[in-house]
Amino acid sequence: MLGILKPDARSTNPLGAFTNRNHFAAWLLLIAMVACGYLIAHLRIHPAYHQRGRAFLKQFLSSGALPTAASAIITVGVLFITLSRSAVAGLGAAAIAGWRMGRPRMQIERTNLPTIFGMSGAAILMFVMFIDVDGWATRFEQSFSPGVTGFSRTGIWSETLPIIADFPLAGTGAGTYSDSMTHYQQTRFWVGSMQRWAHFNNAHSHYVQVASEGGLLLTVPALCALAFLWTQGRRALRSDKGEMFWARVGAAAGLVGLAVQSIWEVALTMPANAVLCGVLAGLLIYKRDPSSSAEPSSTGDLQPAARVRMA
Repeated sequence: MLGILKPDARSTNPLGAFTNRNHFAAWLLLIAMVACGYLIAHLRIHPAYHQRGRAFLKQFLSSGALPTAASAIITVGVLFITLSRSAVAGLGAAAIAGWRMGRPRMQIERTNLPTIFGMSGAAILMFVMFIDVDGWATRFEQSFSPGVTGFSRTGIWSETLPIIADFPLAGTGAGTYSDSMTHYQQTRFWVGSMQRWAHFNNAHSHYVQVASEGGLLLTVPALCALAFLWTQGRRALRSDKGEMFWARVGAAAGLVGLAVQSIWEVALTMPANAVLCGVLAGLLIYKRDPSSSAEPSSTGDLQPAARVRMA
C-alpha cells in the first residue's frame, strides 16, 4: 500500500506504514530494545559464544544471531531516519535504563557483553545520526524556536489546562481532544503548506491528553496500573536467573523509552503501538513454568540441556 494510497488529511506526514513519523519511531523503539535484549540472551545461552575466534564466528554466522543483530541495527538506523526528536530521547533513556537494570547481573557474572554492545551501538548510532545533518539541524532548531513552526508544545499544553480544569472528574471523553480544542484553542497561525489555519488535534503529550480526555476516572487507574507494572517488573527481573533475563531487560527498557517519548507524543493512540506495548509488558512480567526453568551450574553457566530448552 505504501506509495499507492494517499492519506485524506493534508496535515499528515507519513513514513513507513504509519501516517506520522513519530508514531512509527515509537514502534521501532519498542522493537529495537527487545531485539537487543534477545541478542544478548542468545549470545549468553550458547556455549560456543564463550569461546573466541573461529568457533564464535561460525556460531554467529550459522545461528540466529546474525539476522537478529542486523535487524536491531537496521531498526535503530531507520529510527534515526525518521528524525523524531522524542524517539531519540526515548532511545537514550531506554539505553540507560537497560544498562542500569542489567548492571547487577553484569557484576555477578563478570560479563562485559552488554557494555560492549552498548558502546558499539552508541558508535553506530552516532554514525547513523549524521545521515541527514540538515534535517536534524532543522528539527532541533524547531525544538528550541517556537517561531519556526508557529507553535510550541508548551503552548499546546498551556491551552489544554483549561480543559482539565473544566472537566476534572471524567474529562471530555476518549478521542474528543480535537473536538474540544475547536472551543479552547486560542492560538491562531497560518500553515502555508496546508493552506489552512492550524488546529491542535492532539496534546503532543500522552499524559496531558489522558488527563484532558479521561480526568481522574482514567488518570488514577492508569497510575495504579503503571505502579503495578513497575512492582511486578522489578520482581520478575530479580527472580529470573536464566539468560532470558536479558530479554526482560530489553522489554523493560523499551517501555521506559516509550514512557519518555510520551512526554512529547501520543504514539500509544495508534493500535499497533498499543498492542506492541502490551506484548512488551507481558514479556517483562510473565511467570516461567518452574518445571522448565534452568538451574545454574556451579560455574554460574547454564547446563547444556537447560540452554537447549531456553533457546
